[in-house]
Amino acid sequence: MIRLFEGRAVAEAYALFRPETSPKVASVVLNYMQSLQKNVSKDKYDVMIDVGCGNGQSTAVFAHCFKRIIAIDASPSQVEIAKKINKFDHIEIAEGTAESLPASDKSVDLIACGQAAHWFNLKKFYAECQRVLKPSGCLVMHGYGKPCISLRDSLIASKLSRADESAMELFDKFYASCKFHPNRKHVDNHYTDIFHSLPSKNKIKDETIKIQKECSLQDFCNYLKTWSGYHAYMDQQQKQMQTSVGKIILNQDILLRFATDLKATWQVESLDDNSVPLRVVWTVFVILSGRPE
Repeated sequence: MIRLFEGRAVAEAYALFRPETSPKVASVVLNYMQSLQKNVSKDKYDVMIDVGCGNGQSTAVFAHCFKRIIAIDASPSQVEIAKKINKFDHIEIAEGTAESLPASDKSVDLIACGQAAHWFNLKKFYAECQRVLKPSGCLVMHGYGKPCISLRDSLIASKLSRADESAMELFDKFYASCKFHPNRKHVDNHYTDIFHSLPSKNKIKDETIKIQKECSLQDFCNYLKTWSGYHAYMDQQQKQMQTSVGKIILNQDILLRFATDLKATWQVESLDDNSVPLRVVWTVFVILSGRPE
């Protein structure tokens, strides 16, 4: 497993600014589980494991579907935050990894992982899924791709030419400057490679769900600050270009440059970042599978 998101500050920022999992993901998963178990009618399934649960945002949407949920993450800081946020007595949160799941053989109905599978050693993870899932059990791997942004003030946007297109061009420039781990490619292609390599004859992929959030430019920038690729770029710049007092040169901050250029493009330079209204949309991808072979 690749481990990048372990500091307390990062865990707290995740809880505040990362998009929450849509309840529609749970609906899609339950419909798939019921399609595999046509002769079984259940109000609640027995056991689910949420792998790479982070602060628990992907766990809570399944709370009404299972009698017991075990949520694990490799980061002690993420686990600490998740325990504070958790409101359900039947959700147990603990440190753990995808390559060593805390369950006995053939005891689990569902294994889920949200925005996390691309960090796993997938060969070992699939072997663990094969071990702990019931013969009728299911695996779901879900996430969301790059966000699309638009100006939420229709009055201002109507006066501009190509307002949304220009915004996305600036965002794509920021994204291209980030220094992501190579495994980030799986998120960019919506887990297409992971889907094709999954050792299962009974698998489908769904991309019909959207997450939409209305927020300020400041909140969106705070979300981008949780990206490992942004931090890797800034760390690289800090090593290469420092002032005499050891502080990074401000014009090398690609996030600051993005926000400044975006406000200029939208002609809202007079507004502070908290007053610039954005609409952010993420496309959700969901891989659903029976027990890996």
